Amino acid sequence: MPEVIENTAAQQVLDAILPGQSPLQVMQRQAQLPATLNPGALLQLAVERGDSIDMLTKLMDLKDRSEEHTSELQ
Repeated sequence: MPEVIENTAAQQVLDAILPGQSPLQVMQRQAQLPATLNPGALLQLAVERGDSIDMLTKLMDLKDRSEEHTSELQ
């Protein structure tokens, strides 16, 4: 059975990065992205893009949950 991927705030940002662009444009934009798209990098990208307050709030929540999870692992 295929794995279902939840449509998270991070996925929404990734989906919104390159709408309606040619493959060459997509490759050029991907080269500009951080090597690791962690929650902090996604939040920074969303701020640079001027995304909505709703999107920024979701990404801040994602970042907080990620930091909590990381601290629990240490």
